[in-house]
Amino acid sequence: MSKKITIGMALAAVLIAIATTIPLTMLYAQNMQNQIIPDLPRRMEQFRALEEIRTIVQDNFYRSFDGDVITAEMVGGYLDGLGDELSRYLSPEEFRAFEQRIEGQQPDLGFDLYYNPNPGDISEDVMTEEGHYGALIVTHVRTDSPAERAGLRSGDRITLVETDTTVIFDEENLTTQNYHTQINNILDFEDDEILDAAIDVIITFEREGEARPPIRVMIGHNVSTISTELMEGAGDEDGYVGYIRIAAFYRGTATQLQSAIDSLIRAGASSFVLDLRGTYDGTTEFAIDAINRLVPTGDAIATIHFRDGTTQPFPSTAEHTNPFALVANGMVILVNQQTAGPAELFAYALSIFHPVDVTLIGRPTVGIYTMQRAFPLTEVGGAALLSVGIIVPVGGDANWNRNGVQPQMVVNGAATQLAAAIEHLTLDE
Repeated sequence: MSKKITIGMALAAVLIAIATTIPLTMLYAQNMQNQIIPDLPRRMEQFRALEEIRTIVQDNFYRSFDGDVITAEMVGGYLDGLGDELSRYLSPEEFRAFEQRIEGQQPDLGFDLYYNPNPGDISEDVMTEEGHYGALIVTHVRTDSPAERAGLRSGDRITLVETDTTVIFDEENLTTQNYHTQINNILDFEDDEILDAAIDVIITFEREGEARPPIRVMIGHNVSTISTELMEGAGDEDGYVGYIRIAAFYRGTATQLQSAIDSLIRAGASSFVLDLRGTYDGTTEFAIDAINRLVPTGDAIATIHFRDGTTQPFPSTAEHTNPFALVANGMVILVNQQTAGPAELFAYALSIFHPVDVTLIGRPTVGIYTMQRAFPLTEVGGAALLSVGIIVPVGGDANWNRNGVQPQMVVNGAATQLAAAIEHLTLDE
């Protein structure tokens, strides 16, 4: 049997439902507001303080001013107020340089110049009568740079530098008054317009007084963070020690490290010294890439602990299971009071993974145990470089680096440290 309800009863039911829903909705909205803006009064106080000083300056400061500069300074001051020396504001130019450096890219052509006012050794009276003879001379071409690959050599005289659309330098316009500016125009490619206009430049030059065909040189090149040397052991029968200097942990450092190890092994090295003294630049991620070349597969290398309690593990992705099978006499890692950040993680992790094969020699390190990330700022430009978490390597805890990484052998003096490393790898075996 069907039941009928009156219109009045239906309206009453709707009103009861509405009456019940409104307080629930308000309670939900209040909870959401409390979650999203838990400290609204304090934030409003901050905004009022900024607006107050802005109004005072706007109405009373006696000179005109650049609001964008003030905004950038305000952002920088906010980050300075965190009390963390590793967190700071990066201007647009600094952020761009930071990104290029971390990616292992150098935004230049790969050579240096100097001004020679009289490259032809012409007498002073002839120069006075016939005009200037100044020239820009190449003093140094960096190894494996675009300039070296294009064929430029030390001693070459640069006469013209241009892109497909812009003349950057013409020797006809060179004077003793403007040569500093002319050199900067050629070597400084931070200028967005030049970088956006071309990926390479055309260089016309002379070599030993003869004009050479123009060459194209690409802007930007990979930065090598690794240098090597094959060193003799402490004794006549101790074989060779492969010395590897790691200057920073950028993208490409891991690949460069692996190539250096393979090359030194082929040259006869049976043990290694990895020099991290003074090394501080780079990122945690790229340090872990390098660690991966020297640790077994599958183990966790480090974990990042964030403020909210979440973690991010960095497992090993190495393709080999026993890299030290090729290193018969082990490895020494040199550290000192300037070894910091990613380099500390690298040294500590390898000593934990290979406690028998790896020995740390030198002085205690700086003691940086946090991880930084750059956050681009859309309004003011540039980026906020922030410490976002604590790095905890395998075998360590949150306090692993509070007082720096401690070497097993404390040795003072750069030369003494290297000598102690070679002796440890050879005579002490």
